[in-house]
Amino acid sequence: MKFCPKCNSVMKAKGNRMVCIRCGYEEEGVGRIQFKERISHDKDRTIVADGKVINGRVAISLCPRCGSTRAILLKKRLYKCMVCNLIYTI
Repeated sequence: MKFCPKCNSVMKAKGNRMVCIRCGYEEEGVGRIQFKERISHDKDRTIVADGKVINGRVAISLCPRCGSTRAILLKKRLYKCMVCNLIYTI
């Protein structure tokens, strides 16, 4: 994450330059920008409920089919509803 030298706001990547989202300050020649999201699997659990074994992290996410907020995080942004078993992304 890079901050603007003028207003200390967050700068956003646009092509090979960085642009401030508040004042519009631009910085050229940034080079390659790589975004990463890391998920820690330290809190993953195997849950046995109603005779079913569930591997993954229990999360709160609204199911688009049944409206339940109970879900299992399978992968990054991939959820499985615990009520209707729909697999969806957000």
